Amino acid sequence: MVEAPGFGGAFRSADALAREAVLRAGRADVRGVWDLRIVLGEYETILWPELPERNDGPMTFFWAMMEGRHRKGARALVGELAGARWEFVRLEWTEEPAVYDGFTIHKFPEITVRRAPSGPEETVSFITGVVEYNGLYKVFSFRD
Repeated sequence: MVEAPGFGGAFRSADALAREAVLRAGRADVRGVWDLRIVLGEYETILWPELPERNDGPMTFFWAMMEGRHRKGARALVGELAGARWEFVRLEWTEEPAVYDGFTIHKFPEITVRRAPSGPEETVSFITGVVEYNGLYKVFSFRD
């Protein structure tokens, strides 16, 4: 995890972020999974000025919708993986990224995991977007 001005708690790669999400979910750490997401200040100052939604309504409305998804998605991911030791296998993107001036939103990652030490591979897809900003990564949105 890396600290960057305006983007605290970010990771140096999307794989590292996904690996940490799997680790925290396996430990039943809902708060830890929740903490992998962007926060209001980042959304408001870094992302909102470039997002097309800015023309469709107030930022607070869209943020409130995202926060609801974050809560549900963090709980769902923990619910699926809690109580077992999982190994991160790989991360694959299912759609092309949305590139904005200053950041990129990578869409619909599929995270492949394996129950340690040698279980079958499974795919989880509770994260719906990952934002890349200055070479650092955080969860943009969870599936609700």
